[in-house]
Amino acid sequence: MNPKKLMVDNRSPDKIENLLEKFSSFRLQSFQDNNEPIDLLINATSVALSGAFHWNIQNELNEETIFYDLSYNKIDSSTPFLSWASQYSDQCHSGIGMLINQAALSFELWTGIKPDINLAENEVFNE
Repeated sequence: MNPKKLMVDNRSPDKIENLLEKFSSFRLQSFQDNNEPIDLLINATSVALSGAFHWNIQNELNEETIFYDLSYNKIDSSTPFLSWASQYSDQCHSGIGMLINQAALSFELWTGIKPDINLAENEVFNE
């Protein structure tokens, strides 16, 4: 994947400027002036862990947009962010897959045994 743009957004404009400066080698751009469709939207905040989620960027989202939430919810595999995102696209993914794959890789590095990640996902949701 070779993205044309990497954009960041934050509830605090001061924090956006800090991120743009800190990670300048990635050529990040502020999201504020975007008017192009978004291919992939990753939520890396804790704001969507409880309560409603809303972001005023509807014009840039469509059924092709892929939504990924680094958070996860064991109870119903959805988060407020993913519930919000589902109105735009059916390509919504939680962070549970990342959690399982990171654990599997760590286990393999320590033991030399590659665990069955399909079994692990069933165990997480059917405890």
